Amino acid sequence: MRTALALAVIAAVAGCSRTVNTTKGISAICPVHHVRMEKREVAVMLGYPGPQREILANAMLAGSIRAFSREEAALFPYSKDYYFGGDDIIDENPPKRAVLYVCPECVKAFAEWKLKKGADQPPTPPPARPAGERH
Repeated sequence: MRTALALAVIAAVAGCSRTVNTTKGISAICPVHHVRMEKREVAVMLGYPGPQREILANAMLAGSIRAFSREEAALFPYSKDYYFGGDDIIDENPPKRAVLYVCPECVKAFAEWKLKKGADQPPTPPPARPAGERH
């Protein structure tokens, strides 16, 4: 009886959706703006071309992917309030949720950066499928 119960609990836990916690071991104070960041739990976005579309658009504004990566790290490292989790075709059990920090000053700085670089609108996450939706 105890063995059956233990196996049932293990099976239930193994089938649970995973959560990615990107905040573990990281200070809640933004290293750029020195303000307390908000901890948020968000849906993991899966699939393509979601992340690539945003990366390419920002790279075009900055001049290259490398230039955008440098500017993002220096000016607005915690501006995203969404999380890209990869590909649900490769991963049979992709994470469904992610915990991350968002700095309100990074969000403002990213919006200002995009407008300064000539983008028509403040940043919005690109369309992607929420975790769990299959092709």
